[in-house]
Amino acid sequence: MHFPARIIRSVRRTYSIEISEDGIVIVRVPVWMSQEDVERIIRKHLRWIERKLEEWKSRRPMQKRFVEGEKFLYLGKEYPLKIAIGQRKGVIFDGNSIIVKHGDTGKIRERLLNWYKGQAKTLIPPRVHQLANIHRFTHSRIRITSARKRWGSCSPDNGLNFSYRLIMAPPDVVDYVIIHELVHTKIKNHGPQFYRMLRSIMPQYREKEEWLHRHWHRTVW
Repeated sequence: MHFPARIIRSVRRTYSIEISEDGIVIVRVPVWMSQEDVERIIRKHLRWIERKLEEWKSRRPMQKRFVEGEKFLYLGKEYPLKIAIGQRKGVIFDGNSIIVKHGDTGKIRERLLNWYKGQAKTLIPPRVHQLANIHRFTHSRIRITSARKRWGSCSPDNGLNFSYRLIMAPPDVVDYVIIHELVHTKIKNHGPQFYRMLRSIMPQYREKEEWLHRHWHRTVW
């Protein structure tokens, strides 16, 4: 095999194959299965495994260099980074590019992150209130977090949390995540009732989910 694999034997009747978050092929098999049979299973599903590994590679967090001209997502569109070195510090979005003003090039990433967090705190809470009023939901506090794996969450007391990375998504995708968590203020699970309510408010919600799935790796750096 030309990829890392881990064989896990347990009391079970069938086998399963999955790709871990670290890009390792996990093969779960019954305790009685021989190594020869395990290898035969892997060969049988080799194309599927290779396809899934390629998908995993495409979803890995991007390695950013934070140099002039590099593209960054903001509200679903890519904008080039411009760097202005000087005494004045800050980040400006002029509609065409994201301009970082800083005297130390080593702190460009830090400045950008702080800007994204500030944009999220400015834009997301008002939209939450607006959508909650339109669709008659009630909630408690709203927090902007630095979560890497969760776009949003709803606490037992209906507090809403949103990752600042959400501000990199298109506005309709931002709305989807907000609606998703607002529905959780009434239904705390992902059962059929939850999806019926979600679909009644946003019939095309699966398209928004797909954007988040395909572009997550571009929002984590």
